[in-house]
Amino acid sequence: MDEILDEEKKSRWIRSIKTSGIPLQLKTEKIFRNREFSAYNWYWTDEANGERKNRELDVFAHKVFNVETEFFNCELDVHAFVSCMYRKDYAYFLFEGTGPKLLQKFPIINSPKILGTIVRLWKIEELGFFPVIVGHNIHGCEIEHLDKPTCKFSDKGIYNCSNESLACMENFYTNRVFSDTNELIDSQIPSEFRSIILDFVKEEKISRPDIEYAAHTCSIKKNKELLDILRVRRPYIRIDVGFPLVVTEGEVFKVLLNESGEPSNIEKIGYGLYLHRPESNTKWSILEHIPILPVIVTNANYLDTCAKIIENVSNSIREEVGKRLRARNYVDILTYMLERTLKVG
Repeated sequence: MDEILDEEKKSRWIRSIKTSGIPLQLKTEKIFRNREFSAYNWYWTDEANGERKNRELDVFAHKVFNVETEFFNCELDVHAFVSCMYRKDYAYFLFEGTGPKLLQKFPIINSPKILGTIVRLWKIEELGFFPVIVGHNIHGCEIEHLDKPTCKFSDKGIYNCSNESLACMENFYTNRVFSDTNELIDSQIPSEFRSIILDFVKEEKISRPDIEYAAHTCSIKKNKELLDILRVRRPYIRIDVGFPLVVTEGEVFKVLLNESGEPSNIEKIGYGLYLHRPESNTKWSILEHIPILPVIVTNANYLDTCAKIIENVSNSIREEVGKRLRARNYVDILTYMLERTLKVG
């Protein structure tokens, strides 16, 4: 006979379910879906250090932003890599004024060379949609211990969860089909371009080693013919845009410092931007040039605000890409494609 659950046992079970983190994961998925992202947990294989380990990311959210242009079919592939951390009875403190004056790698962008480097260099005042940006590791403490003189800020959950999100991001961008967005473009250069550039080199008596000059000159003199081909073929361009997040049930506070650098006030803010520094032996491609990776840290109740920030930043990148793909005569883009045609051929 099935055991009848009494109210006390139900309460214990419900409490266990809540603290498991599963409801937080489901709540996170729902918030992203409400903003028309696809969202689900993600299983992946970590092969770091020569070992294969099966791992799971709490939430992987994905949304495509189309870029309308006459000659290309272009998409912004936006991904949120979310690690969920229950910690309902914890407080996390973010100290104001500990971030840099300029910030790169927000978000993390992988774009093909045909568009040039798309790196938004943000001034901190331009990132006012975050209540605080911090460059220190964030430690937490159980709220009930904060009044005790022996209180220790020893919880490193945000650091560990940031590593989880970023490790999954690195794996995803390294192993997806056409992880090199340049290879994706190279595979779609119209075949007609080859005959055009070869005939042009022959007509102009340009030496084959002078590839850059030949491609640039051809892109100008044969501009209309080349663009007519592009208008029909419309090669596909993909730009990967990644946002790592940590979502917690814990409370997020900002600590204001006085001129002496001493804490002077505390404000409940709910979310902020954390500049994560992985361990020095971490070999990730997303760390290239700048070993600091911005991670959005938010209380679950502020996640929708952060999802909106992701949408707004993605739209600003879409506008920038659109401008580059609506160039007057596409000389730079055609030059790149003709160069690749000669080099590959």
